[in-house]
Formats: sequence, structure tokens, C-alpha cells
Amino acid sequence: MKDAKASDLESIAMVTTELDGAKEVLQKVVDEETSLRSEVESFKLQLEAVKKEHFELKAKDVETETLVGTLHMELQRCKMELDSARVAESKASSSADDLMSTLQQLSAESLAAQKEAEEMKRKADELRSEAEAARITLTEAESKLQAALKEAEEAKEAEARALDQIKELSEKANAVRSSTSESGAKITISREEFESLSRKVEESEKLTEMKVAAAMAQVEAVRASENEAIKRLETTQKEINDIGLATQDALKRAEMADAAKKAVEGELKRWRKGSRRE
Repeated sequence: MKDAKASDLESIAMVTTELDGAKEVLQKVVDEETSLRSEVESFKLQLEAVKKEHFELKAKDVETETLVGTLHMELQRCKMELDSARVAESKASSSADDLMSTLQQLSAESLAAQKEAEEMKRKADELRSEAEAARITLTEAESKLQAALKEAEEAKEAEARALDQIKELSEKANAVRSSTSESGAKITISREEFESLSRKVEESEKLTEMKVAAAMAQVEAVRASENEAIKRLETTQKEINDIGLATQDALKRAEMADAAKKAVEGELKRWRKGSRRE
């Protein structure tokens, strides 16, 4: 009988050790979730930086559109000045000089607009690369979250098994205590010790349930933040694509402005040849 009691006590000690191990695993899960939350917050900051840069690029695109419109107006003005130069021979020389100066300015502005559009395209490519890197990082974070969820679930199952074993051993100890009391034999565990052990088991069970619930809540919170970050990333990707289209349109307008400038130059040359013949 004493050997059986000793064996039961050893089993209780062993299960208690397993319970402590399960608590350590749960603590590791909590620490891992805290680390994952920090990573997701960092990703959110990176996305905000990407969004800010996108807004700057969008503002530059507006400036480019304005510049192209100005170039178009300048070209129209040059044509009007050329017509006036043909009508007024006395002002031909000064008008021609003005046209040349304007054409030089148009050439410089057209080149600047093209370079700016190319710079916008380069930055858009960089944003796409950064967005893809952020997407990969978020995918890795999701994998870590899934692993943490699995680990938390396994810890809960291990805790449940340990508590079941403790309850079973407690019931056996109760039965042994009752039988030894009836036979008058000496027991090796007092009622106070047994009740203290029972209270510790209950407290440990409640504490473990609270820790598991907290860990699961943190996991869900991190997953919610991650999903929000993914949505923002997708929105940013769409905006980047829109910038790419706008950049291509700006390049086309710059090319049209350059072609119009060349047309004005050709018209001016023909007018000069005609004036010399006259």
C-alpha cells in the first residue's frame, strides 16, 4: 500500500513537472506573439512611408501635366507669333529672334518634363519592389502566426491531459486515504496537504486557461492587424499601377510637345527661306 502511495506521489510530481513545462511553452507563445506584433507594426510604418512617397509622386504627376499644358499653350503662342511675323515684314527679325528664344525654352522644358517623367517611372518601379518585399514579409509573418496557433493548441491539449492525470491521481489518493483511514493504517499525506494540492491544481488550471486565452487573443489581434496591412498593401499596389499609367501618359504628352516644337522650327525655317527669296 505504501508503495502504491509513493508511486502515486511520484506520478503527481511528474505530472506537475509536465504542467510547468506546458506553462513555459505557453509563455514562449506569448513572447512569440509579442514579437510578431512588433514586426507587423514595423510593416505598417513601412507602408505609411510608401504611401507618403506615392502621394509625392502623384503631386509631381500633377506638376508634369501642368507643365505639358503650359508647353502646349506656348506652342500655340509661337504659331500665332509666326503668323504675325509673316504679315508684318518690319517686325520679322525681332519676331524670329523671339521665336528662337521661345523654341529654346520649349526644348529645355520638354527635356525637363521627359526627365521628370522618367524619374517618376523609376520611383514607381522602386515602390513596386518595396511593396513586393513587404508582401513577402507579411506572408512570412502569417506562417509564423499559424505556427504559433498550432503551438498554443498543442500546449492546451498537453495542459488538459496533465490536468486529467492530476485529477485521476487525486481521486486515487482520496480513495487510498479513505481506505487507510477505515483500516486504521497510517497515511502518508494529510488532509491539509491534499486539500492544498487540490487548490493548487484548480488555481493552476484557471491560470493556464487565462494564459491560453490571452495568447489566443493576442494571436487574433496580430492576425487582424496583418490582414489590415495586407489590404493597405493591395491598395498601395493599385495606386502604384495608376502612377505607372499616368507616367506613361506624361511621357506621351512630352513627346507630342517635342514634336510640335520641331514643327514650329520647320515652319520658321520655311518662313526664313521665303523671306530671303523675297
